[in-house]
Amino acid sequence: MMWAAAICAMAAVWFLFPSHSRLGRLSDTSPVSRRRASGFQALVIGCAALCVVGGFSFLVACFACAAMVGLTIVWLVRGNIQSKKAQQRMKQVARMAESMESWMALGLPPDVALARVGEENPWLESAVRTMRLGGQPWEALIPLSALPGSRGLARLARTWQVAHVSGASMAPTLAELRSQMEDEADHASVVAGELAGARATGRLMAVLPLVGLALGAAIGADPLAFFASLGGRICLMAGVGLACLGVVWSEKVARRVDLLDGPEGEDSLAIQVV
Repeated sequence: MMWAAAICAMAAVWFLFPSHSRLGRLSDTSPVSRRRASGFQALVIGCAALCVVGGFSFLVACFACAAMVGLTIVWLVRGNIQSKKAQQRMKQVARMAESMESWMALGLPPDVALARVGEENPWLESAVRTMRLGGQPWEALIPLSALPGSRGLARLARTWQVAHVSGASMAPTLAELRSQMEDEADHASVVAGELAGARATGRLMAVLPLVGLALGAAIGADPLAFFASLGGRICLMAGVGLACLGVVWSEKVARRVDLLDGPEGEDSLAIQVV
């Protein structure tokens, strides 16, 4: 068990204190990405601790494996819920920009148009309330832009601010911004659909060892007797841990591709107002 504990300790140190090169490749500076990285590190460290404890008995090893699988499933479900909410928010922001553009086309100023749109979108209530209390409209949108899928609000705020300072019309750039938001929302939906197959394949590969165990039992082998030994417990926990780690890793790669937390690209649209 000493070598197993040493391996788990090295893995924990590797994830607790990542090098700058790995940070540059696998993470960015957004708050959402930092929270995801922290959750991933906690998952790996927890699995390593369970593997160390699981070497003492077969029941503890089974509990450790069940805990690793359960933690992985919870992490996947939470991530999927957050991704779906982000996609929905992207569509809501695009519809909000479209409604605001329609009100401005009728001659309403941007702040009044935002107030009208806020009546149809309860999630804009805080921004509308801040604006009515005397705050700048673009400053009221900044806190909402921190939510996943709401980066379009930051671009809208920057465009609004530049239009206010320069005195230029905001309507042409708002139309272009709305079109860009719609394209991004559609692109995110397409990418999510294309990644569904890759995600399903990664999860299927994680359960294939169960099929191998079933085939072994069918031909007369006794996997449970092997797993009851010390070497079998180590192999069981290592196999389950690596399978869970593979699923988490493939999911993290897929989430980096879905572009929900990509660059904002505010400056180019803001400059076009001038």
